[in-house]
Amino acid sequence: MLGQAIFESIDVIRRNPRKIVRALTPRGVRTFLEIAGAPHHYDRKSRSPISGPPPHRPRPLFVESPKRIRPEDCYWYHVMNLPRFGPTPGEWDIRENFNAYVGNVPLAGRTVLDVGTASGFLSFSAESAGACEVVSFDIDTGDRQHLLPFKDSLYCRDHAAWAEERTAFFQAWKNAYWVAHRALRSRARALYGDIYRLPPELGTFDVVICCAVLEHLSDPIRAIASIARHAADHLVLGVWIPDLGFQGPIAWFLGEADKPQNDSVFWAYSLPVYRHVLTMLGFEIESTLTADFKFREKPMTRTAIVAKRVSPHPV
Repeated sequence: MLGQAIFESIDVIRRNPRKIVRALTPRGVRTFLEIAGAPHHYDRKSRSPISGPPPHRPRPLFVESPKRIRPEDCYWYHVMNLPRFGPTPGEWDIRENFNAYVGNVPLAGRTVLDVGTASGFLSFSAESAGACEVVSFDIDTGDRQHLLPFKDSLYCRDHAAWAEERTAFFQAWKNAYWVAHRALRSRARALYGDIYRLPPELGTFDVVICCAVLEHLSDPIRAIASIARHAADHLVLGVWIPDLGFQGPIAWFLGEADKPQNDSVFWAYSLPVYRHVLTMLGFEIESTLTADFKFREKPMTRTAIVAKRVSPHPV
């Protein structure tokens, strides 16, 4: 008897769900409508049910700062001077020559996208240089990264295990970013994802900076095309350009079969390659600046290519 009554009630609800649920509480409405299979959501003020599909709620574009981070859970890619902390560890130390590192491009009063932010030094330095808005972008999970295929590496033997370890490593430098973000009282926002597919809703920026990233990508030209879409005025590429004694467009493969420790570097291009690619994308090279910067306590030569958009930004 009870079972029959339930089935009959459900049948009535399916035939006329709005009439049946008017007298029910919001919680009861939700329960009965779920049983009936009727679409439902609620008006926030009146708490009354509304027919039809629920409104689309997009995922937040930017990530929130973690609430607690332990210092031992941080990996510092850049040396930074932080209030109450002093100088941090780091592989790159460009504290004294940030402007040269980004090609002396003006940042004051401009919006900036920092692609490949790591622990955030370029983002926070852009704020210090007067940028009015800064967004920091980096990789989200380890499985997005590609390495050279050394057969005995964990990357090839057990890719899932490697990706898990790599994700944990990336989290460590994100932790460092957020520690610095709090210490410097930064207003920069952070976004994690795929460098080859930056979300269109990110919009455009006056200046897009991408330094010490492209040589670590298996397809740097595709990455340049992806980030260039978000550059309304200037695009700054910080790269290593080999001196091959030849002025034509050359791609130099950096991998060496007897050096498995260097499994995360792929390509270096001559300047004409960048000139051709940037022209394809509607830019022209405005200036270049080559200087030595401190990497692991040794000088490392880098070139900042400053490109200016000369064709209308694609819609």
